[in-house]
Amino acid sequence: MYGSFDGHGGIYWDRKESHWATARERMFQFASGGYWVLQFSVHRRKEFVADSSIARASEDRGFSELINNFVFIGRGKSKFIDCLYLFRQTHEARYSLPTSYDWIIGEKWNQSFQEMAAALEDVLVEVDGLKRDEARAVARDIVLILLKRSI
Repeated sequence: MYGSFDGHGGIYWDRKESHWATARERMFQFASGGYWVLQFSVHRRKEFVADSSIARASEDRGFSELINNFVFIGRGKSKFIDCLYLFRQTHEARYSLPTSYDWIIGEKWNQSFQEMAAALEDVLVEVDGLKRDEARAVARDIVLILLKRSI
């Protein structure tokens, strides 16, 4: 640990899992209320690095986290393993997401929305084998469900 201990970041895992068969199903479930942070889950190194690089391209930190987690869940199932795997130290330098309205009226919001939809579209084409037009429509619907929940 670095610095003084202010508290812990709360429960990250909360017994969340995603066993849906397709990327489409996993992403819709994730957007509809099953969202959690997957960065701290077990990943294959090569896939983690490749998938994380997609999100780093976004200039919007809110979308960056969302892209990361939706790409992760789209690429595969997630299973809860009953063990302590993460202890997160809270600190003053932690980034906090802006309020929903401040986020939406931000300068980079529309561009970031399009980047996220494109990233999900690519996963749907690659993982589920959807045609590009269908994947584009599904990706847009997934992002809109998520955004409606956050407003």
